[in-house]
Amino acid sequence: FWIKFNKQMKKWYGEDFFILGEDLNGDPNILKKFFNEGDFSSIFDFPVNFVLRDVLCEDKSFEFLASRFEDDNKYKDPYNMVSLLDNHDLPRFIDLCKNKLEKMNLGIAFIFLSRGIPSLYYGSEIPLHGIKEPENRSDMTFDISKMKFFEFIKRLISEKKSNQALKEGMQKILVANKDLYLFERISER
Repeated sequence: FWIKFNKQMKKWYGEDFFILGEDLNGDPNILKKFFNEGDFSSIFDFPVNFVLRDVLCEDKSFEFLASRFEDDNKYKDPYNMVSLLDNHDLPRFIDLCKNKLEKMNLGIAFIFLSRGIPSLYYGSEIPLHGIKEPENRSDMTFDISKMKFFEFIKRLISEKKSNQALKEGMQKILVANKDLYLFERISER
């Protein structure tokens, strides 16, 4: 179905028509089939999301995060996958991290600085709370004074837009152990 549907969309709207797919699955082998064969432009990167949640919120080793990026060779374009912390189907990241703002801060920074297209679900900048539906889909608060990460996110967006390495640079892991994850982004331009 998706192959036919996506090919028709691109035929109607052009090859550059961006089609984002979602398969709420943390298994890279299942996700690669959906992404690669479905002719999607991009797909939500749940395998990295689930591991990032475990590493930052459950204090698992950063080695697990590094190993997840070893699966990048399975995808047709891992740099075009969408990185995320929260979405409408998941418990809010801040709640999984037991309301530790520094963990939320690291998570937000990670999705902007690592490979992929960063996606912020509404309320992450506050951060909104919610473990399950409908709490994880609660009403947005538009009071900027309550948006703890608003300025930080603006700065990250600016950096992502202006830095060629952050936009398209190759990601290389330098160190990954229990307590440290260090990577670089390299661009030829």
